Amino acid sequence: MLRGGSQTSSTRKPMVAFADPVFSKAARAKSQQVAMRSITSFYRGTQVNVAAIGEYLPQLPGTRREAQQVAAELKADPVDIKLGLAATETAVKQTKLDQYRIVYFATHGLVAGDLEAFAKDKAEPALALSTREAQRCR
Repeated sequence: MLRGGSQTSSTRKPMVAFADPVFSKAARAKSQQVAMRSITSFYRGTQVNVAAIGEYLPQLPGTRREAQQVAAELKADPVDIKLGLAATETAVKQTKLDQYRIVYFATHGLVAGDLEAFAKDKAEPALALSTREAQRCR
């Protein structure tokens, strides 16, 4: 249905993807604990405590396969698929996103379970990408 109503884009590249980011080595062991904690508890004012949240977010290995399958279907260049430690905020910011028809994120979305507390802390919704701490733990 979406394809039928869409117009052909003038962009040259079919897709760029950011998937299967790495948060920390310890995240797997604590993956169940994040559900018990309000996302707002990871914020200090409007800034997220990246180290703290990285310890709780589990990696999502299924997102690697997902992004690769979508990229293959769209015949995207493998160099445009940023996986694991390459799926960083810096990579997103350095990519000319307007060159792509699809910008694909396969990761955790950080939103508040309690929107009132989230708004009170002025915390912004976010996408979780590979952290510097994880990159140092190679």
